[in-house]
Amino acid sequence: MRNPAPGYAPDWAEKQTAVIDGMASKVITEILEGQFPADIRKLAMAISFMHHNQPRLRRELETVHPDKVGHWSEDYWLMVRLKTALDNWESYVPLYYALNVIPPGSDRRFLTSSNPLIDFANKPTMLLPLSSRHCLFLSNDPAHRNFGAVTRTPDADEIAGINRMTIKNAWQYLYSSIESFAK
Repeated sequence: MRNPAPGYAPDWAEKQTAVIDGMASKVITEILEGQFPADIRKLAMAISFMHHNQPRLRRELETVHPDKVGHWSEDYWLMVRLKTALDNWESYVPLYYALNVIPPGSDRRFLTSSNPLIDFANKPTMLLPLSSRHCLFLSNDPAHRNFGAVTRTPDADEIAGINRMTIKNAWQYLYSSIESFAK
């Protein structure tokens, strides 16, 4: 931060982000290695930060509340987004999660994005494509509370549905390992 508010060091945001990213990376690595930690609150913190740090959210706030946010500096925007994510991360802790894996040999792929896919109308359900072959499914639906975390193979319709949701909800960037997607 160039001009941090009183009480904040210039490297405050960078340190917070590094801690969040480091914790989430450890949890994601464990899941991809087939270990399913019971406590994934650290990943929820990263999902909260990813969700609250989207460029579209800022654009929406500037459009809806220009009188309240129009004077905010870049530093203030960063602090508000980070503080909001840290204050609200518990809302993103799922009751259940599973890892969807596209098996080797399949020509299907997940699109990935710069943000998690969150459907708040569905209790909420969250999807987090981690790579072109791995997508986390996270749910706060009480019906899933007693399911154990598993690795599952999604069918073609599920993959297509996740990709449609990725396209619909991406707020900044979409990534594909398939060249023809750009055409």
